Amino acid sequence: MLLNTIARRSVARAPTMARFYSEGATGSPRNEQSADAFNKRERATEDYYFHQHEAEKLKALKATLSKAKEEKAASEQKIEAVQKEIDANEARLKQAKDQAQNSQGAEKKLNQ
Repeated sequence: MLLNTIARRSVARAPTMARFYSEGATGSPRNEQSADAFNKRERATEDYYFHQHEAEKLKALKATLSKAKEEKAASEQKIEAVQKEIDANEARLKQAKDQAQNSQGAEKKLNQ
């Protein structure tokens, strides 16, 4: 009898576990703190996608920068070549002016 009474009390006082349903299963909004495995995996997948997307954009920008640097170098070479031509033409022009002045001066001397 005593054993039956102890058994009943222990069974009657056994802790009961409350059943919790995941949030959102009933359509209710989820807390930021509730992060089940699906949410963690989804977040990780999104982070990976955005990381890859950013890496692709960075790679494209680096390629564009490299191409722009090559174009700049080619343009600088063209500018240098044109500047040399300008300098050569200025030297020829100065030489021609000097010759013209010398010839005018020689003509004046002859005419006098």
